[in-house]
Amino acid sequence: MTPTLRTTRRLVAVALALLLAACGPAPIDADTDVGHGVLLVVVDGLRADHLGCYGHDRDTSPYLDALAERGVLFESAFAAAPRAEASLAALVSGCDPNLARRRLPGVAGLESTHTFALSEVLPSAAVEFAVEGYRTAAFVDGEAFDGVRGIARGFHEVRRVDDPAERRERGPLEDAIDWVRARDLDEPWFACVQLSDLMRAFVEPHPEWDSFFEPRTELWWIPPVGANAVNFHAVPPERWAGGTLPLSHYDARYDGAIRKLDSELKRLFDLLESAGRFKRTTVCVTGTHGLQFGEAGMLLDHGLLSPADVHVPLVVRPAQRLEHPFEAGARRRGAASGVDLAPTLLDLAGIAVPPSMHGRSLAPRLGRADTEEDLARTVMVSCGLVTGTAAYTHELIVEHLVPGVDLAPQLREQWLGRDALGGLEVRCYPWRDPDAKPLASVGVPAEHAVEAARLTAAQDAWFQTFVIDEYERVWGTP
Repeated sequence: MTPTLRTTRRLVAVALALLLAACGPAPIDADTDVGHGVLLVVVDGLRADHLGCYGHDRDTSPYLDALAERGVLFESAFAAAPRAEASLAALVSGCDPNLARRRLPGVAGLESTHTFALSEVLPSAAVEFAVEGYRTAAFVDGEAFDGVRGIARGFHEVRRVDDPAERRERGPLEDAIDWVRARDLDEPWFACVQLSDLMRAFVEPHPEWDSFFEPRTELWWIPPVGANAVNFHAVPPERWAGGTLPLSHYDARYDGAIRKLDSELKRLFDLLESAGRFKRTTVCVTGTHGLQFGEAGMLLDHGLLSPADVHVPLVVRPAQRLEHPFEAGARRRGAASGVDLAPTLLDLAGIAVPPSMHGRSLAPRLGRADTEEDLARTVMVSCGLVTGTAAYTHELIVEHLVPGVDLAPQLREQWLGRDALGGLEVRCYPWRDPDAKPLASVGVPAEHAVEAARLTAAQDAWFQTFVIDEYERVWGTP
């Protein structure tokens, strides 16, 4: 296919997606990868270290653990950003989230000065699937897929359930189950399911699941409650469950919510099994970001660059009829990023990955052990509450933060102890170490100096490319 023809097909596919309601189902090309399904499940607030397959001591995720045994698990997977909109933009575009970060001049405070939206010049996995004849749909319960953000571009259908009463009766998973059930067996499809259940778990009671696990005695202390939507060292008011409840209560409810989610995801995958679709469906489960329980200065919230905020699960189970080999039950240690998801899913489907995607397909890593290059790989995380970046390998993290820039005054004072600009803060520590203290790990220990210097150089090169050069190409001068 010539580039000109491919571009023409892409424009036609996008137009069909936008006009679906009026025009009916989009046509499926006869030469597509017939019958191949691609299912991407993205969960807001899902920490990797709270799943059994990542070593958690509670039985929170029996089905996801079993899914990991049938696919490949990436031990060192990181969201590209610790906020849902930015992370989703990176997931669907395969591009650094800074390119979706629109800066609005003259408005104070980070939450109001940055709006994440995908420009039409950026690629989209949904567009690429639609171009190749796949039926595409997104099933969501948040605002990120609103049309103005561009994340929904390329999806023939977007079904959003955000009314609490409706969601209790019929959430995105129910819609996804019905939609998959309605697909013909020879129809190729791509579905994205985005769930925010874990972020609502503290204020939407579920008696069975809230008490599923016993609270931990070591977390038996009462956290303070803040007055603002975003706080350091305090619970945001919208996640406060009322009364004087200890942190152990919230921790147990969070794990119970994961167990509930796990049981509901099992229903979706059981449908694929019973309908004879599972073997012909590529399945990927990941998170948009994590959730802190005080590890890096936030309680029941997220937005920093620490492992609690961005270390998310990543399990990939390719369709068994695809040509890409994979080792069932394998675990890969080398770092992986949220920007790798779009190129990986396209690659597994045999669809050419647009060169404008920044991520790297993980498909070759599914069938072989980690190489030296895999273990040396550095991935970048940015677009947090605090201006700065973090570079991760499978062992080490180096953060460069400037906490005074972009923070609203009340947050600056909470972080710095005063309402004034702070200088550069550098943190370096082995992120897997359970005793590591992100806030106390200021400076670079001598034993990590060489590796930290390599990561710092990688951050500098990344900043020049994606925050300056590429950003100007997409949005104009930053």
